[in-house]
Amino acid sequence: MKKPTRTNLVLGASTVALALMLTATMGSTSVLPVAAAQPAAAAAQPAETQFNAMDQRKQMIVLLEQMNRRLTTIEAKLNSGLSVKVTEMPEVKIKESSTKK
Repeated sequence: MKKPTRTNLVLGASTVALALMLTATMGSTSVLPVAAAQPAAAAAQPAETQFNAMDQRKQMIVLLEQMNRRLTTIEAKLNSGLSVKVTEMPEVKIKESSTKK
């Protein structure tokens, strides 16, 4: 008889895990726990508002307009020039280049 390889063992274990998850889903019980960030009561409640594509697009347009205004102010500052004042300057070291002739 052939000796089972590591791949066969991993595939068998994943098949068993998937079968357990399928049977738990069919029985309407959850194998996976509720996320730690969500309270159990909040996970059981349906979403308060339904998905509304039009409202989502309006919000995206408002955010894009805000981003455009901010980018415009940044561009104006960059185009007007920046004033830079150096308070500390590290020592400059110049390497002597040795050329072979």
